[in-house]
Order: sequence, then structure tokens, then C-alpha cells
Amino acid sequence: MGKSERNEWVWQQGVTRSPQSRQFDLLDVPRTELSADKKELSADKKELSADKKELSTDKKELSADKKELSADKKELSADKKELSADKKELSTDKKELSADKKGQSVAGVNL
Repeated sequence: MGKSERNEWVWQQGVTRSPQSRQFDLLDVPRTELSADKKELSADKKELSADKKELSTDKKELSADKKELSADKKELSADKKELSADKKELSTDKKELSADKKGQSVAGVNL
């Protein structure tokens, strides 16, 4: 009588055994297969853990890049304001120079 036949016979006879031993008898799954599945599950778990760590690292890098981009944006905005102020100052200087030229021309001095 093979293992599975014995399991079937035990089940039909209603022989009472401990739930743990009945569970193993009735599963009829070789322990080597269970062991292989357990190892595969463990490997998958390690891979998942590594992926999780990599994702966490990527998230931190992305956050740092975002902060750097924000700082660059603020710096660019400040440079833009400074450039605008320089442009206004240049325009004012140009107007003053033009007025000085006109004043000298009126006074008889030609530039």
C-alpha cells in the first residue's frame, strides 16, 4: 500500500490521529518539494527586500534632486531680478548720458 493509498484508507476508516500528523499524511506533498518552495520563497523575500531598499534610495535621491532644483530655481529668480535692476540702471544711465549730450550741445560743445 502506497502512502497516498494509506492516507485514503485512513481517511475512509475515520481513524482518529493527531491533526498535525493527519495534515502531513493527507497533504501528500514531498518534503523536498516543500523545502524547495520554502527556499524559493526566501529568495523572493530577499529580492523584494533588496528592491525595497533600492526604491528607498531612489526616493531619497529624487528628494535631494528636487531640493537642488528648487534651490537652482530660487537662484535663477534672484539672478533675473538682478538683471532686471541692472537693465533699469543702464536705461537710466543712457537717459542721463543723452541729456548730458543735449546739454553740452546747447552750450556749444559738440561731442
